[in-house]
Amino acid sequence: EEVIRRVGTIDIWINNAGINHAGSFLKTPIQTLHKIIEVNLNGVINGTYSALTQMEKQAHGYIVNIASVNGHIPAPYMASYVSAKHGVVGFTRSMQHELEFDNSAVQMMLVSPGFVDTAIIQKKGQLRFPDWLSWSLSSPEVVARSICIGIRKGYREITPTLNGKLMRKLYQHFPQKTVKSSKVFLTRKLSDIIFNRYIEP
Repeated sequence: EEVIRRVGTIDIWINNAGINHAGSFLKTPIQTLHKIIEVNLNGVINGTYSALTQMEKQAHGYIVNIASVNGHIPAPYMASYVSAKHGVVGFTRSMQHELEFDNSAVQMMLVSPGFVDTAIIQKKGQLRFPDWLSWSLSSPEVVARSICIGIRKGYREITPTLNGKLMRKLYQHFPQKTVKSSKVFLTRKLSDIIFNRYIEP
């Protein structure tokens, strides 16, 4: 309502709500698991509902839903986050078809980044992102530029990070090995892999 009052229309709406928690499922408070679903999935649904309501009235608009590579690939110790992001992928694809069936002028794009150097990457605590892998993180600016290009070109889906593209391609051809390789995120340094040392979630 504030945007409509000040600007008049909503041309682009980006649903980028996201929180994360890494850890053993049974060691995580159930309230934490529910909150991840509430923010990461229901936040996208609520945002889409609000934006689409206005965009249909004005007969144009572009909705961008930020999922994750984990919306396509399972990951141990992140069950609630992965569930929410799989939900965002399914919700967005379903809505794209619904908009087409309704001959809507509104477009929708699914964005599935890999690892991006933002606040959602845990850098503290037992299960923080390993320092030795920090070189693989993409920058928020790269993702933002890819989203802008995707909007201009009318893309339905993008994976805007190199690490995300690589992980999805590996999972496509080697699903079991790709999931097992996620153990590297339970290490502190490269030597931990050599000596088979992993953090207890």
